[in-house]
Amino acid sequence: MYKLPEHLGKPYDKEHSVAADGSFTLKQEHLTLLRHIRWHFPPPDAAPELMNEGIYPFPLTESKRPYGDFTWFEYEMAEILGEPYPLTPGGHAVEDPEKNKRMEALHYGTLPALRALFLYGETP
Repeated sequence: MYKLPEHLGKPYDKEHSVAADGSFTLKQEHLTLLRHIRWHFPPPDAAPELMNEGIYPFPLTESKRPYGDFTWFEYEMAEILGEPYPLTPGGHAVEDPEKNKRMEALHYGTLPALRALFLYGETP
């Protein structure tokens, strides 16, 4: 369990798995997903206002497809976590509302997980 400073804890909420007091439980699934996020640096001309503020360069990820090329990130996350959705004979994923909710919660938890790692993580 990690405690995110108040200035980092807002506007987090239950959707991000951050408690009202800023506490956050980093899960193994968060670490696995963070290892699979595709990061890139925007070209300098894409964010001139950020360069003027002195906060460039910074890594970004594709918000629609952060883990790969799937249309629905929940399906990709499930595969990464070793829990793929079953497929119909036609090759389409079988919807699972409970799994969708779990994957979405894990996805929204990756931002506070990343911040907890930046604040409290150690490198070898």
